[in-house]
Amino acid sequence: MARAGPVRVLLQLKHPGVVKVIEPLEETATQMVLVTEPILGSLRNITSHFSSVPGAAAEVKQAVLSPLELKLGLVMLTDTLTFLGSDAGLAHCGLTPQVVLVTTDGSWKLAGFTFSVATDYASAAAAAAQPAWTYNDPFPPMWDELAK
Repeated sequence: MARAGPVRVLLQLKHPGVVKVIEPLEETATQMVLVTEPILGSLRNITSHFSSVPGAAAEVKQAVLSPLELKLGLVMLTDTLTFLGSDAGLAHCGLTPQVVLVTTDGSWKLAGFTFSVATDYASAAAAAAQPAWTYNDPFPPMWDELAK
């Protein structure tokens, strides 16, 4: 499963914590078009009140996660990451608030498997051969916002 296309990885993973793809339509080098289960937005969208989403509805912009919803979401995310590492033999390697999707029923789903790699390397040399990915967050850190 190493270096497989992100949509193919999503189609192969069957877990309640991985976003469900209903219909894969197109995957190119620059974009992916697919139909998923209903999604409210990413964790980043919700915590920033959809400030980077032009034309977002007013009721969606007012969405706030309660402390209980945050705790439950983290439990869901932890369960999904445990499944990936233990059962699927996969490391996500790109976990950010943008790839944690919140469904309309409040469930947290993992997506964004672009940087995922298999964890069952035959040797340390194979692991070292994997390209290094530098993460550059296009958004400023939210700690200042959350500390207010």
